[in-house]
Amino acid sequence: MFAGCIFTCTFWAICPFTEDVASLPIAAWIPFKTDSSPSFELAFAYEIIATVIGGITDLNADCFMAGFIMVVCAQMKILNDSLLNLRHFAVEELNAETGGNNDDDGIAEELQKIMNRKLVECVHHHRYILEFAEEANSLFTTSILGQFAVSVIIICTTLFEMTLVPFASIKFISLILYQYCMLMEIFIVCYFGNEVILESSKLTKYAYHSDWRDCSQEFKRNLLFFMTRSQRALKLYAGGFFTLSLDTYVKILKSSWSYFVVLIQVNKDSG
Repeated sequence: MFAGCIFTCTFWAICPFTEDVASLPIAAWIPFKTDSSPSFELAFAYEIIATVIGGITDLNADCFMAGFIMVVCAQMKILNDSLLNLRHFAVEELNAETGGNNDDDGIAEELQKIMNRKLVECVHHHRYILEFAEEANSLFTTSILGQFAVSVIIICTTLFEMTLVPFASIKFISLILYQYCMLMEIFIVCYFGNEVILESSKLTKYAYHSDWRDCSQEFKRNLLFFMTRSQRALKLYAGGFFTLSLDTYVKILKSSWSYFVVLIQVNKDSG
């Protein structure tokens, strides 16, 4: 995404030099005349620098939001691994304490205590993940919703503008790069939000495969409690309306395409 942002700004800076009449990269109100030197060069440099700074700032904000979602996803993967290898980790800890193998014909009493303690740690770990996810979601839910709404408009209008410029021109390439940035901007949050759903939906399965059959009744009760609590997959939302998932990403693309088709039709009718 960073490379896409830099290349987009670079092509925007090149575009005015490919036209017959010199113009600024972005149509904007400037509080002085820009039809002569050095005012034109100053305005040109100002717009390019401002665009680069704005693009990088927006990119950092996107990565910051995606980073929180990635943390939730990574913690879910760690929790799944802890559940699946619960006995293995308990045996390792017991062997480190006693210096021998205590997992032969049955489960030693000490091993049962360690397994139950580790299961309780997994329960607490799951609770901490849910609390962190809720805090992170409440922090970014409104901004992500706004990003989705703006992205639909930008993707649609960029597609429309691409139909108005010569194919393979510098302007056309700059629009492709800009479109790539906009698509990736919402893709990263939707992708990792979808990964959170997938990883959290595996908790019950991995808990069931934690080799619990010959464990104590206390362990089985705690395991049943955890499996009951983790049956519902963790979902992050944009504004409380849209789930951060690949399905939502596809819906955004479909909406953008629908509005693009409408714009094309309106343009034909008005022409």
